[in-house]
Amino acid sequence: MKNLILASALSAVALLAQPSSEVQFSDCTEYIGAGWVPLAQAAPFVPNTFQLLTNGPQALLVTRAAECQSVVIDNSKPEAARLSQIGVSVVSPDGTGNINNYTVIYVTNSKRLAQRLERAGLPVKVDEDLAYEVNAGNLFVDVSPEDGPAFFFNGAVTDPAPNTGDAFLANWWYESKRGRMKMATNIPNIAFGAGAVTIFSRKDAPVGKLINGNSFSAFGVFNVRGKFATGRMEVTVR
Repeated sequence: MKNLILASALSAVALLAQPSSEVQFSDCTEYIGAGWVPLAQAAPFVPNTFQLLTNGPQALLVTRAAECQSVVIDNSKPEAARLSQIGVSVVSPDGTGNINNYTVIYVTNSKRLAQRLERAGLPVKVDEDLAYEVNAGNLFVDVSPEDGPAFFFNGAVTDPAPNTGDAFLANWWYESKRGRMKMATNIPNIAFGAGAVTIFSRKDAPVGKLINGNSFSAFGVFNVRGKFATGRMEVTVR
């Protein structure tokens, strides 16, 4: 009996201490919007152990919504999945990445993906009905988690030109009692088309506080529709 209890305890410790995880994304489209917001609005969402990327009294808000036809988590069965991330750009803590963001919100319709990221310390919200629609060049995204306020994307997007694209490494960070979590997504080739999208939120919700209102469309740094065939996200906690 003691051996059984010990084995169960060791298995639980090993599960919690798992140093890394791999997520493979295939056949994906996304929207990325990045624009400057007041530093005073963004700073409270980022621990002082990270250095904010600033432009005078401004911080860089980064918003993302994506849909992939296949997501494989640590060799799991493939599934289609949708997600949305909201964050604030930071100076790269380890000198890597084309962009580095501290995660404020992460929502997905995939329970499997949510559970894996939660094990690494990220407070993921699940929205099984997360909508990601592109109709005749119009993007509509409805993110309405059961246990959190909703936010929306709407606006025009353009498909990338054929035979374009470059490699891109996006790092999203989060800090919890479990340590510093890093989600590093390496995309060998991603192509971008233009976007003109607005995000909407309740003013008293986290997104509303970041944009200091109900809507924000000043995505002057990035305002693009992305497409990529494959991407690999490595999740680590240090």
